[in-house]
Amino acid sequence: MAMVIAIVIGLGILLLALTFAVLRERRRVRRLRQRFGPEYAHTIRGYPDREAAELELQERLRRHEGLDLRQLPDDARRHYLYRFVSLQGAFETDPRAALAGADTLVIEILRARGYPFDSADQLITDMSVDHPAAAQEYRAAQTLTAAPGRRRRQLRAAFARYERIVYDVLDVSRQSAGARPGADPAAR
Repeated sequence: MAMVIAIVIGLGILLLALTFAVLRERRRVRRLRQRFGPEYAHTIRGYPDREAAELELQERLRRHEGLDLRQLPDDARRHYLYRFVSLQGAFETDPRAALAGADTLVIEILRARGYPFDSADQLITDMSVDHPAAAQEYRAAQTLTAAPGRRRRQLRAAFARYERIVYDVLDVSRQSAGARPGADPAAR
């Protein structure tokens, strides 16, 4: 009888441990999905299995902890918004130059915030931790811009993606930005 009780207790402990491990794994996956949003699914598609992709996402989090990231002061944000509005105006006359300028501006903003720039891919990886939607937009904007035989509609779609990136990485909403063409507010 004592042997049966010991086996039942042992099985109960094993079942509790297994349940705890499954629940802990689900919480970990849920946290990754919430943190990375659409970037989670993109990363999963890019790896042979889910576990390898999730290890990559966890490595991004570890790398991110080592970055010296900072918010930009309001005058710097206004300056960058002014520059983007200027690029919007230039888009109608020279869309390719405006897109190149938008790409350069995004990189400049991210560098000012403390993101290192080793390559576009690494930049996307680094910014995906805090700005997963912007990472998706950046990838899509680069694809649209690089597509052979780009039509004006594709260029406009790429520029709209850059706009969403700029507002996202500056942590401002379009309504509260107040960026208008005219004098550069940072020059006042």
